Amino acid sequence: MNLLVVYYSRTGRTRKVAEAIARGLEADIEAITDNVNRSGPIGYLRSGRDAIFKVAPEIETLKNDPAGYDLIIVGTPIWAMTISAPVRAFLQRYYIKDYAAFLTLSRMGKDSALKAIKDLLRREPIAILALRQADIDQGIFHDAVNDFITSIKIEAKIR
Repeated sequence: MNLLVVYYSRTGRTRKVAEAIARGLEADIEAITDNVNRSGPIGYLRSGRDAIFKVAPEIETLKNDPAGYDLIIVGTPIWAMTISAPVRAFLQRYYIKDYAAFLTLSRMGKDSALKAIKDLLRREPIAILALRQADIDQGIFHDAVNDFITSIKIEAKIR
């Protein structure tokens, strides 16, 4: 089974989780890149505004075409109670057959972010993982990632 982990990370936390998932599943991995300056306090505010107003910025074309994969594992930070703007652009641009989703969040927004993903893809994910930023920063997220990987393997019938 061909697996691709696609993620956006502004701070590096979502990237750290994406890399752990890709290693555990022996999946290809690719970061979503937009050309918006999202660094520093102004970038933080811009990112929140883009999320609130459901902006889908121009993103760079992925090197790996998601259509060539059996399962896409989508990773996004939660911004302003919803998915990040670059992930919104990815979900609008590419066709995805089956997917799993992982979210990184400070405190809240899991349900509304998942609803945004489901609304865009018009189907349920085979597995869901939500991790708090504090757990990622402290390095105590690996058991949850392993459980997520196990769920994906069971649902997708991967050995």
